[in-house]
Amino acid sequence: MANPYLYGYKLPINKYSANPFLAQKFPQLSSFAQQPYITDPNQEIPSSGNIFYHGPTNKLAALTFDDVPDSLFAPILLEILARYDVKATFFALGKCAHQNSSMVGQIVQKGHIIGNHTYDHLDITKISAEQVREQILRTEEEIYQIAGVRTALFRPPFGFFNDTTMQEIIAMGYKIIMWNIDSYDWMGLTGPAITSRVIVNIKPGAIVLMHNACDGSIEAGTGTVQSLPFIIETLKSAGYVFASIPTMLGIPAYK
Repeated sequence: MANPYLYGYKLPINKYSANPFLAQKFPQLSSFAQQPYITDPNQEIPSSGNIFYHGPTNKLAALTFDDVPDSLFAPILLEILARYDVKATFFALGKCAHQNSSMVGQIVQKGHIIGNHTYDHLDITKISAEQVREQILRTEEEIYQIAGVRTALFRPPFGFFNDTTMQEIIAMGYKIIMWNIDSYDWMGLTGPAITSRVIVNIKPGAIVLMHNACDGSIEAGTGTVQSLPFIIETLKSAGYVFASIPTMLGIPAYK
């Protein structure tokens, strides 16, 4: 029997509703956006008091960035977010926080939320419980030493977890933050393609998965920063308000 907690909610798209903004600026995207097997935002993935795939059904959207921080694209992301007065949630890898500690400090100082994404980006379903704790606690301590906060938010690498790891993570005082819209920026898509992936699948309460380039490719980071202004402008024009994960879900950011 398939594990219900593994990230695998990729369902065929039944229809494509063109966004006027994108249709005008990127007419070539309609065929790409109709490709099957992308995350279906209409699939109601259940959230609980400790695991969240989406927020409430009002016009809030949360931008989340995994694999932070790097030294090249993270400053650009922060600049774009500041320009539009948007607060986001960043899930840090401990090794990247160690390498780029000043960026961790800037993320927190600018009013964004920092979360835990393990130290080495390992599949936590394939390591021991002791190793899982070590990966999480080492990152927690790294963030605390840099920014003086102990995050209460955790996102598992690849979105993979099982009953055992879930119970371990919750026992450590964390909420597990998943997503219901995958931008697929990690595939190295162009800015317009990433924009399309997000906009045509948006729904109230969306948690959008994006990435920084600390543990990825330059191509992935480039597409993300190219897409971000268009995503923000389009959703704001459609009446969406951006919120951090704690604000959207009404949960504490830090322990």
